[in-house]
Amino acid sequence: MLLELIWYLKTVWLFLRHWSRHIPAGAAFEAEWNTKFAEYEKKYSEEAAEFKSIMTGELPTGWEKALPVSVTSTVVFALDLAMRTSLVILYLHHH
Repeated sequence: MLLELIWYLKTVWLFLRHWSRHIPAGAAFEAEWNTKFAEYEKKYSEEAAEFKSIMTGELPTGWEKALPVSVTSTVVFALDLAMRTSLVILYLHHH
């Protein structure tokens, strides 16, 4: 157990020592990216906003209206079935 802990700590230390050398270069690349993206955003504001929403995982306003009704009701049914099944399993497990 002690040897595993020592091995783990050494591995983490080596990992951090290796990657910490790349922090300044990464910061420089990020600054360059931010400058270029700001220029792009000035020229193409709509496209830049779409790119940002994709990168952050945000869905566009009203996205749920684009879903077919059958998909929405199927998802609701599946979630309800999963919840009920989980409750039955929990009940049977504890009794």
